[in-house]
Amino acid sequence: MVILVRFRGVFDNNLLIKQEFLKRVQLFTLLSTTGQRSGVHIPPSLMRKQIMKTTDTMPDLPSTRPANSQGSFARALTRGTTAGVAAGFIVLVPVLILQLARGIGVIPEMQLAASSLIGMAAYEGTTGLILGTLLHFFVSIVPAIAYALVASRLPVVKRLAWLGGLLLGIIVFFFMGFVVLPHSAFITPPSVSPMPFLPALLIHMFGLGLPIALIVRRG
Repeated sequence: MVILVRFRGVFDNNLLIKQEFLKRVQLFTLLSTTGQRSGVHIPPSLMRKQIMKTTDTMPDLPSTRPANSQGSFARALTRGTTAGVAAGFIVLVPVLILQLARGIGVIPEMQLAASSLIGMAAYEGTTGLILGTLLHFFVSIVPAIAYALVASRLPVVKRLAWLGGLLLGIIVFFFMGFVVLPHSAFITPPSVSPMPFLPALLIHMFGLGLPIALIVRRG
């Protein structure tokens, strides 16, 4: 009986293993009934040995958990990528409006990001514009994928999307501003200046983090 309880506790969530468990229960019952009818006492150890010998010939039953885990990872990856691309476009709207209002054009804004890799060369020609655009979406997609993966494991993150999104924006802002950029080649010419602290923080919270969280929750 201890063996039967052990099988039930370990394999309760696997349909295929349940079927094997039921077969063992039936075989156990059959051996017990046969022994009682014939007046022969079959020791429990002998019955366990016979059950294991019979079922050991069965082919290994595949578990569905790895497939489910891979499917969950793929869905989170897709949702995160979608949310990151969408948020990358959304956050550009307030960024470009504010920078244009400050007299800084669209191209220099993208070149700011590119300068973190190639320094002052980012402000010469179109290389900085292209590289900066790619970096901009990279910075929006990677946190979105990370958030989607966490949300797939912790449902509470999805339920609290408004809070989680704002927190994500804060994390990205401080990580980029105080960890990545200080250790990069980031530089600005006299005619171009970074966005002020508070507007940049709010844009990261409401223009980047929040859209990512809401899109991941909806997906």
